[in-house]
Amino acid sequence: MTSFPEQLSAFRKKHQVSFERLARELNVSYTTVRAWEKGLHAPTYVYKLALEKLIERYENIDKQK
Repeated sequence: MTSFPEQLSAFRKKHQVSFERLARELNVSYTTVRAWEKGLHAPTYVYKLALEKLIERYENIDKQK
């Protein structure tokens, strides 16, 4: 099973989403997203849910292309 930081990194690379853009969309700081991806901190339950919804939205956009 892939770790959360690896999943986040793969999502960002696949969809070409910068730390800054992801941070804006989640209303957190750039350093917060960076810390999640480096495994220094884990997102709270609320942010994990928000990330799941965001990932789903990006995946749906890809399906429409």
